[in-house]
Amino acid sequence: MATPLKQLLSDLIVANHIIYSKGVVDAFGHISVRHPHDPDTFIMSANMAPALVSSEADFIHYRVSDGSPVQETSSKHFIERFIHSEIFKRYSEVNCVVHSHAEEVLPYAITDVKLRPVFHMTGFLGRETPIYDIEATYQTGELHDLLVKDIRHGATLASCFSTRHSTSGSATPLPNHNVVLMRRHGFTVLGRNIKEAVFRAVFTLKNAKIQTTSHMLQLAAHPNNASLQEAVNGLSVQQITDSSATTQGVYDRPWDLWVVETRAQGLFKNKMLR
Repeated sequence: MATPLKQLLSDLIVANHIIYSKGVVDAFGHISVRHPHDPDTFIMSANMAPALVSSEADFIHYRVSDGSPVQETSSKHFIERFIHSEIFKRYSEVNCVVHSHAEEVLPYAITDVKLRPVFHMTGFLGRETPIYDIEATYQTGELHDLLVKDIRHGATLASCFSTRHSTSGSATPLPNHNVVLMRRHGFTVLGRNIKEAVFRAVFTLKNAKIQTTSHMLQLAAHPNNASLQEAVNGLSVQQITDSSATTQGVYDRPWDLWVVETRAQGLFKNKMLR
């Protein structure tokens, strides 16, 4: 029988393939988990495309404190691992983080149209989806490449998940927001476990698709009425609260389907299942 760590790593391999197959990531993007026995350590793959992750050897263990590797390795690291380390540092009950550049979501990180929950599976988006803009935090001499490459920028991003935007605040169990958009970059989503984070990542993308289509349909139906063009009805506050609570009990159903779908694809390989 697999140990909790072995099972977690096997699930992490599968999760990498699921988020690829669902369009959350392509060659870029990443997912991490907190170590099940050491909350001060997190695990993510070496710098590689998610769909190519296939074995325990592909993973690197990092310190939550500073994003440094627990053991020296010749493998190349993700430069944006500080997205993950700082979220794990700030929120003690967050155990999985996904970072994505999904094209369906990016317009909401570029325009002034707000991403909001528009159907019953996405109450987890809450009443608003914060936007992190790294441009406002650059210091003299830094490259303006939009990448979260150090603790300072990672801490600022992590603070956006909370209604208290202090980067020096003490750790709290869970944040107020589950998804944060990153201006001209992508989005980051978190969860208490792999299944929850993957569910939220996939359905954030679905919500963006549906919301965009709804805006386009509204525009086509009312080309001469600007007020009606913008009238896309999202979830009410009550619907957000109740649907979010309901979906927390259904993560196994989509996960089980996605596992079967992913295993049937040519790129899938999980050497830990042997």
